[in-house]
Amino acid sequence: MMLRKKIKYGFAAFSAAFLFCTAPVSAAPGDFFADISAEHTEKAPRPQDDFYLSVNYDWIRSLNLSEGESRDMFCPMEDKAELVLGGITTAASLEPEKNTDFSRISALYACLNDESGREKAGYGELSEVFEAIDSAETVQEYAERLGSIMGTYRFTAWFGGFDVERDWQEGKIYVPVWGVPQLRYGDELYSNNADENRIKLAEEHVAGLLMLYGRDAKRARESAEKIISMQRRLADARNAVPIVENPFGRVRMSAAELSEIYTHIDLMPVLEAAGIGGAEDNHTVDVKEPEVLQAADEFIVQENLPVLKDYALVYILDAFEDVLTPAYEREAESFRRDFYRTSPTEKSAKMQHKAEQIIPELYGRQYALLFEDDETRQDIMMLAEEIKSAYRRKIDSSDWMSVEAKEYAKVKLDSMRVKIGAPEKWPLYIDSFTFKHPRDGGVLIDNVLALYKAKAKAAGAQLFSECDGTEESFLPQTVNAFYRPSENAVIIPEALLQKPFYDKKYDRIEKLGGIGVIMAHEMSHSFDTVGAQFDADGCRRRWWTDEDEKAYREKICRISEYYSRYVSEDGQRTNGEQTVTENIADLGGISVVTELAGEKTDDLRRLYTKAAVCWRAKAGTEALRRKSGGVHALPHVRIDAVMSATDAFYRAFDVEKGDCMYVEPEDRVGLW
Repeated sequence: MMLRKKIKYGFAAFSAAFLFCTAPVSAAPGDFFADISAEHTEKAPRPQDDFYLSVNYDWIRSLNLSEGESRDMFCPMEDKAELVLGGITTAASLEPEKNTDFSRISALYACLNDESGREKAGYGELSEVFEAIDSAETVQEYAERLGSIMGTYRFTAWFGGFDVERDWQEGKIYVPVWGVPQLRYGDELYSNNADENRIKLAEEHVAGLLMLYGRDAKRARESAEKIISMQRRLADARNAVPIVENPFGRVRMSAAELSEIYTHIDLMPVLEAAGIGGAEDNHTVDVKEPEVLQAADEFIVQENLPVLKDYALVYILDAFEDVLTPAYEREAESFRRDFYRTSPTEKSAKMQHKAEQIIPELYGRQYALLFEDDETRQDIMMLAEEIKSAYRRKIDSSDWMSVEAKEYAKVKLDSMRVKIGAPEKWPLYIDSFTFKHPRDGGVLIDNVLALYKAKAKAAGAQLFSECDGTEESFLPQTVNAFYRPSENAVIIPEALLQKPFYDKKYDRIEKLGGIGVIMAHEMSHSFDTVGAQFDADGCRRRWWTDEDEKAYREKICRISEYYSRYVSEDGQRTNGEQTVTENIADLGGISVVTELAGEKTDDLRRLYTKAAVCWRAKAGTEALRRKSGGVHALPHVRIDAVMSATDAFYRAFDVEKGDCMYVEPEDRVGLW
């Protein structure tokens, strides 16, 4: 059985809230404890007792953060990327030509800083949108008008929203996707453990937006309370559906079947107004989370028309508050400061960030041009091929996959693309819109709406057309990596290729412990419960047998139980079930790079230390709260749990029975 002892060390300013997926529990015999008071600990623990803290103790102690602040090793990389993006804005101000990336960036940035122009413009083109919503006399008229608005701008309504995506079943054409209304202010706000003070702040913000629009205080407050209550109902509907029953949250329906979800409106004319097609069309629609749509339908009745109008207004005002008049911008900043407990941002940095959020693809295209490096690309591709070869060996030796599944897993591995740096193709719309500079009469809100219309028009043109699978883009300035099952591709954006994850001068062990772990982690997702539903071409096709599924479930039950043993000193436990997919990828990533690193003790020590450095993090209590509810365990668990499950770690650091990192061999878990 596992021997788990309480660790008498912890990390400064970490609280139980840092467990990304936690629930308060009572401590049980055998739990692995992490003391959270590193600021009161005189020295770092031994690696045999808490490897993560032994590596990162000094760094954690050196940081003093406010409640709303957080820092990890991604932050300095993001800071460097931000400097580059700021340089692009500066360079753009010198661009004399029209309709280039630089000229549009320059025009947008000038409009952001043109407060008098923003005040004079008011709602710009949105005035017509608001008039159409506010003058609707029935819920049917309301729905049809929002359908038309949806088709023009791709706004989401209370009853759903329309987008165009690559067909996830066949992968040959673009299909309509009907989505659910977005939960504003984060899913965590609507959980059973939600902070009532934060709910109150959200209600006050909604009321504040409505009063700025012109609603009287009484109606604004009543609508705000109802809107938050309605969103909590949607959250309950979403949480009531086990992820294992429908991991993608979508179902293919005919337009008629989708219409049957709605009992108080005729959806067909709404679909026609949105550009999806009407009653005469016989195509299908991919519907996201139909259970949530059914919950939304409960509120689409005539007596709720006033609050439904206010919901639509709030949705749009909340989305555009930073580009409307300065009064809306001040309301937004005040809300974020209180709700997220963040510090005020200097104006130029604030405007820079807004520009990047509005036109990230233009910034991304210019960012990628600055860092084109074939040598780096080839270096990482060679490492990726090594990792693929290691996975091929692990697939062959797997004790849970059937022979058929093993063969197809290798086909999928061989077909897997590793996209490095920048996308192969940029979205069509980014060259189809123009921004007018203030000196030419341009105003911020209308420029932003021009972008929305360009996106919507390009998406409408793609609907039911053929696709080759290369149009799905990513942003080179993103400091992250991910696996995209619909493309069977691992994405490594340019901005991730920085220290401590990568440097061309790193030796092989450093590369394995940094970017190598990342790539091996992402490749693992090709063979988990989601990856098993997509074939080598990224089309929806289950390639596991029922026996494979059963064997996999048995494995992940053990992994879930293993991770659930990690508990902080006040009883907050890692949610082993909710984090299991990412935990499997963490285990697989370290397992693969361990095999590639070889048997030398010094190499293994450097490998594991590198991984621990890359995942160091610290956050204030409010920042930690914002991170809750996700699918990753906290960084300390992501390192210590994996190391305790890795045989080579015991040899590298002489871990023995009685050490807190020790786990009995039969209780060490992993999929590969």
